[in-house]
Amino acid sequence: MYFDISNAREEIIELRMYTILNLCRVLYYLKENVICSKKEGGQWACSNLPKEYIKTVEKALNCYEKGEEANFNEKGLVNFADFIMNNIDNYFNSEVK
Repeated sequence: MYFDISNAREEIIELRMYTILNLCRVLYYLKENVICSKKEGGQWACSNLPKEYIKTVEKALNCYEKGEEANFNEKGLVNFADFIMNNIDNYFNSEVK
């Protein structure tokens, strides 16, 4: 699971939709112990992430569901990846202790 997202901070610029929804899916699993699709992970994220990240997830879901392209702010993408990866890293660090 972690292997799928280990390069998310770099990949989010090129693989926007895939990386955004995959990060949501992994965080959902870690927080709720639910195995889900990318779409379900994105939907969960829209209800559980801080407001500042919701638009990014909504755009990714739109791309995923409708096959439409969306304009993403590169800095916003990197901030999103950092936020999610920090949450995931914190989860793994707390599990090790």
